[in-house]
Amino acid sequence: MTFEEQLARAFDTLTERLRGEIDHHVQRTSAELVAAAPYDRDPAAIEAARQELERAVAAVKRESDEALEAARRDADGALAAARRESDDALEAAQRESRDALETAREESHAALEAVRRESHEALAAARQQADDALAMAQHTSHEKGFAAGHAAGRDEALREAAEANVPAPADADLGRLADAMRAIDAARSLTEILDTLVTVASGDASGVELWLLRGGQLHGWQPTGADRGQATAVRSVEGGGPIAEAASRNTIVRDEQVQAVPIAVEGQVVAVICANREPRTGYLEVLVRYAAKCLEALTASKTVRALRRGSATAADASLVEAGAASVEEDTAARRYARLLISEIKLYHEPAVVDGRRDRDLATRLGGEIARARVMYEQRVAPHVRARADYFHDELVRTLADGDASLLEVRT
Repeated sequence: MTFEEQLARAFDTLTERLRGEIDHHVQRTSAELVAAAPYDRDPAAIEAARQELERAVAAVKRESDEALEAARRDADGALAAARRESDDALEAAQRESRDALETAREESHAALEAVRRESHEALAAARQQADDALAMAQHTSHEKGFAAGHAAGRDEALREAAEANVPAPADADLGRLADAMRAIDAARSLTEILDTLVTVASGDASGVELWLLRGGQLHGWQPTGADRGQATAVRSVEGGGPIAEAASRNTIVRDEQVQAVPIAVEGQVVAVICANREPRTGYLEVLVRYAAKCLEALTASKTVRALRRGSATAADASLVEAGAASVEEDTAARRYARLLISEIKLYHEPAVVDGRRDRDLATRLGGEIARARVMYEQRVAPHVRARADYFHDELVRTLADGDASLLEVRT
C-alpha cells in the first residue's frame, strides 16, 4: 500500500469517527432534553426544540466537514511537496551517479591507454632484444661454421690428395705448404681466396694463371689491384688445350709444358689454375683442393648457383658480395631499419596520417627520423650501409606508403 493510500484511509477513519461522535452526542442531548421536559409541555414546543437541535447538529457537521476538507487539502499539499522533494533528491542522486560513472569510465580509459602504451613499449624492447640476440647468434654461428668449414676443408683436401695419389711434398716443403694453407685460411672472401691461391702458387711455380669459367667461356683472372682498364683474356672451352680440357672434364690435365688443375665447388668447375710443369707441381694440386674446400665453406648455395649459371661479373665482385656473411648482415640491417620506422609509425600515427595528407612527412617527423637515423648508423656497420640504404627504403615503404616524394623537405 502506498503512502497516499495510507493517508487517505487515515482521513476516512478520522471522518467516520468524528461523525459517529457527533451523532452520539446529538442522540444523547436529545434524550436529555426529552427526559428533562415536563410531560405536560406543549408538543409543538418540543418539536420546535428538536428541529432547532437538528439545525445546530447540521451546522456542526458542516463545520466538521469543512475542517476535514481543509485538513485533507493541507495533507495533499504536504504530500505533493514531499513528492517534489523526493523527485529532486532522486534526480540529484542520478546526476551524481552519472557523473561518478563518467569519471570512472575516463579513469578506466586512461588506465587502459597507459597499459596499452606500456605493452607497446615492452613489445618493442623485446623485439629489439630478440633481434640483437638473433644477430649475435647468426654472427657466432657464421664464425663457427666458417672455422669448422676451413678445418673440414683442410682434412678433405689432404684426403682427396692422398686418394688421387698426388706426390707428397718433400719434408723441406711441408713448412711452406702449411704457411700457404694458413694464408688461404686467413682469406675472408672469394676474391681473397683466389688472390691468395695465385700468390702462394706463384712462389713455387712459374707461369701461374687463373681462369674463371662462365657461360661456357674461360675468363682470365685479374688479381686485386690490377689495372681494370685492360681487356680481360677470354678463351672458349671448345678451343681445346689442357685448360679447356680440365674445365670440361673436371680433372687434372698435363702435357709437356703445362699442368691445369680445375677448381670445383660442390662438384661443379668454377675455375682452372694452370702453371708450367716443374718438380713441385704436386704442391699446386694440394693447394687447389684445399682452396676449393674453403670456397665451399665460405660461399652460400645462392652464390654457387650463380657461378654455375655464369652470371658473375668480369672481376667476380658481385659474387663475392653475395656470400653468406653479407646476406646475414644485410638481413639484420633491413630488419633493424624496419623496427625503427615501425616505432615511429606506432607512436606518431596521427602525424603520419596528417603528413601523408599534407605531403610534409619530413617536416612533421624530422626530429624522430633523424633520431632513428643516428641509432641505425650506430648499429649498422659502414660497409653494410655503403651497399644499400635500407633505412631510406624502409622510410619510403612504411612511413610514406611507397611515395618517396612525401619525404621531401618543404620550405
